[in-house]
Amino acid sequence: MFLFGILLSLFPKTLPDAAVRKMVANEKRRLTGAEPEKEHEKPSFKDMIATFRRLLTNKPYMSIQISHIIYIFGYMPYWIFMPKYIETQYRRSASFSSLITG
Repeated sequence: MFLFGILLSLFPKTLPDAAVRKMVANEKRRLTGAEPEKEHEKPSFKDMIATFRRLLTNKPYMSIQISHIIYIFGYMPYWIFMPKYIETQYRRSASFSSLITG
């Protein structure tokens, strides 16, 4: 984990293209006399609702989420009945099979 932390610290704080775009946008605002864009706005409940709505209408995101749910529901019987399977198939105790499956 320490090694990955060192590798991640080598990345730049901002990417060069993003910094150039930000400088150009600030220069345009300065020349037109417009107000500078606020850096950080406080999050609000209205923003959260808008974000959830945007996520729920995102078809690729929702299809991936539904596929994950179906995948988990498919494996639930396997996880639930695995201790009993170990008990009967390998003739182990209930405590041992529960220990193995977690």
